[in-house]
Amino acid sequence: MGFEQPKKIARARIEGDTEYLRAAAYESHKVQKRNRERKEIHEILDQIAKEEKELEDELQRREANEHIISPDGEDQDYFEEK
Repeated sequence: MGFEQPKKIARARIEGDTEYLRAAAYESHKVQKRNRERKEIHEILDQIAKEEKELEDELQRREANEHIISPDGEDQDYFEEK
């Protein structure tokens, strides 16, 4: 089943109503532009969420290792006999 034009568009083409066709094309263009912008915004938000998750994961890994690494960056061996 192929694309079927709306009846108003088909009628306007038959009747040669260029004003209606121009207005319909303009509205169609606005909708397409808005949909493209929404898609771009969604992609940007997805990328931001992904980067935020990566940063949170990195922070959790660093916090989990704080008890092992001294403030000067040296590894601490708590199992070493003193």
